Amino acid sequence: MRDKTHLYLLTIFIVFIISCEYFDSRLRIINMTKNPIVVETFSDSINMKVNNHTEYYLSNIIVEGGIINLTESGINGWPFFVRRSKNKRLNICIFNADTLKKYQSINLLINSKMYKKYSFTEEELLKMGWVVTVSQ
Repeated sequence: MRDKTHLYLLTIFIVFIISCEYFDSRLRIINMTKNPIVVETFSDSINMKVNNHTEYYLSNIIVEGGIINLTESGINGWPFFVRRSKNKRLNICIFNADTLKKYQSINLLINSKMYKKYSFTEEELLKMGWVVTVSQ
């Protein structure tokens, strides 16, 4: 009987661990500009490809003085994202939300270089506490 109980508890424990989803929300973006912005992260600083879903970006606007935490899957999602990137950096592009509303295409903004780009190593992000402040 005792062996069955241990087996049952072990099975429950394994199912619980497997079913858990972990997310990393340590990356915080603070908008200190005078405009609403939208943000995208890239694993490549040169070849920036995204799905051109304008409505997604417009539903995630960071208002003036606003703060957002970006989420990456995995318990250490952001450090892994940086380590897997082509230049071993977190590449962040900031787009003016009003400009995106006007042109309705994130790809057009990328191709026209209508963005501000930040690039950080994991060490820099650790020193900054994974907080990126966007300013003019």
